[in-house]
This record gives sequence, structure tokens and C-alpha cells, in this order.
Amino acid sequence: MTAKQRMLDYLKEYKYITTRQAVLDLGNCSPRKTISELRRDGYKIIDTTVSGHNRFGDKCHYKRYTLI
Repeated sequence: MTAKQRMLDYLKEYKYITTRQAVLDLGNCSPRKTISELRRDGYKIIDTTVSGHNRFGDKCHYKRYTLI
């Protein structure tokens, strides 16, 4: 199974994925590239910037990709 297919299956099941989830759950070290490929294939995926905290408690921002 390709990284693109894994990402698509995940999005279909859970509706969204964050960059961190892509790395940890799918082993995808370049989720932005994979999302770009899926968009080129015609899938409607929006991204939003989400605020959160990293493992040290510092405020950080990350992307959340949602399949429409």
C-alpha cells in the first residue's frame, strides 16, 4: 500500500488528520506532499492551522487536513 492510499483511507475513516498524526499513525514523514498529491488527484481537502501545545508545554501551531 502506498503512502497516498494510507492517507486517503485514514481521511475517509476519520475525516481529518494532523501532521503529527500522519507521522505517528501512518509513518508519513512528508504529509504535506501526500496531501498535495491527493489534491492533484481531485480530492477536496482543506487545511486549517490549529493552535496547541508541544510536549514541553509551549504553544505551537500545526496543520489539520480535512477531507470534504
